[in-house]
Amino acid sequence: MTQPKRHHWWPQFQSGHWTDENGQITAVRADGTSFRAAPDKLAVERDLYTRFDLSGEKDLSIESWFSAQIEHPFSAALKHIAALDEITVAWRNPPNPAKEQEIKELGFVVPKDAEFLPIEGWHRSAVNEYLAALLVRNPRYLEKLIAFHDEHQNSLPKELPRGQALKSVALDNMLSVFEIYRDKIAESHIALLIAEGSNDFLFGDAGITAQEPWKPGPIPFTVRRQRL
Repeated sequence: MTQPKRHHWWPQFQSGHWTDENGQITAVRADGTSFRAAPDKLAVERDLYTRFDLSGEKDLSIESWFSAQIEHPFSAALKHIAALDEITVAWRNPPNPAKEQEIKELGFVVPKDAEFLPIEGWHRSAVNEYLAALLVRNPRYLEKLIAFHDEHQNSLPKELPRGQALKSVALDNMLSVFEIYRDKIAESHIALLIAEGSNDFLFGDAGITAQEPWKPGPIPFTVRRQRL
């Protein structure tokens, strides 16, 4: 089977949830200009996840791994979660006027109940891995890993040209860091927000970002929303 050479850091199926009747979404450049395109044309770079073995041969397996082991299970889990079946009330929220006003000012509807959606263990595992992958698979994160290994040249294989060696070691490091994020996310609580209304939904091409270096404690990083 031919392995893909065009690698997406923003999964196509996720963009597909926001397309219009023509199958396109609006993308905004850093300078504020915008354009419209189909999901397969967005957030894509040739050979982004291409590694090299010691003989110099290309290894394109990471993109296929993202598709089969990360995106496919998450797509099935998302379909189940998005149906919002079996929602139960976990507890009643006691009145807190000050907090309620703060929430309203942020544009949220104040819930009277805390709701809970039971899911299977594999659903949660799929979510953990998908979120962890979003953190590490984008070009900016890879650039950071390449810069790190560029400063620690003793970790580079001598059999490869410098550029290939840097890329390969950085990608191996990306997979290792992915496992750290995945395991820590598995210990965290995840909340779902349901948007209502006709306003556009804006998001960065990395989805979520992590602030590093890591800090001590059960969650060694801070995940924050990406705003435009």
